[in-house]
Amino acid sequence: MTRIFALIIAVSSLFNAATAQTLNFAGSWAHNPDSCNVTNTDLIPMRISDTSILFYESRCELTNPVNIRDMNGQLFDFVCTGEGEEWGARGLLLLNADGTLTYSSSDQTIILQRCE
Repeated sequence: MTRIFALIIAVSSLFNAATAQTLNFAGSWAHNPDSCNVTNTDLIPMRISDTSILFYESRCELTNPVNIRDMNGQLFDFVCTGEGEEWGARGLLLLNADGTLTYSSSDQTIILQRCE
């Protein structure tokens, strides 16, 4: 009986990991289409990969993803570095129905558009 419960938990964990991979946050995201080609300013597009977010002068590793039930988003622990500092934060990435991305952390919430 214990083995059956262990198997159910293992399969459930695999399903959650597979579901996490279906969310397509990867790419460049900007405040508006005109900002997609901006360089050398804090308005450069946010670049998201499967494991990190690259900002203008900082980078955050995305760890411990948690799917948000009935929503197209995930909560993450961010492990960030930039300008000689290191810090941690909790953050949200949410794909909205209109194709925009909501990025939220303890100090800001912004809505971004995908760059082509």
